[in-house]
Amino acid sequence: MVSIHDIEKMSTVDELKDAAQEYNWDDGFAIPIIIANHRQCDLSVALSLFWLAEAIVWFTGEVKANEYNQPWASFCSLITNRILSGHYEVGSGGFTCPLTKVQVFKYKKQGVPPVLLSNIEAANA
Repeated sequence: MVSIHDIEKMSTVDELKDAAQEYNWDDGFAIPIIIANHRQCDLSVALSLFWLAEAIVWFTGEVKANEYNQPWASFCSLITNRILSGHYEVGSGGFTCPLTKVQVFKYKKQGVPPVLLSNIEAANA
């Protein structure tokens, strides 16, 4: 299990994405928040966090914040607002949106911003 100290010592986008993917999201949002605040967190990591948290259902209003999901809703708000405000830059990491073309079309039709539905090419090292 990855610790906060482990996350703080990470130095690459790939390490952050791996930590987010391997994390048990039922254990709360302390680790995802640390990843979102990490100095190496770029747009690819942020989008990974967005989709791993299933923040799209919060963004579209399919699931409303309530007393039982408040930590999740707060994290969804944090990561979504940062992505949409340009807080995260395109860095070295790549990201592939986990949706089919039909799902992307439906979300675009609902007004979901393209940045949440886009792929990012990994920079060649």
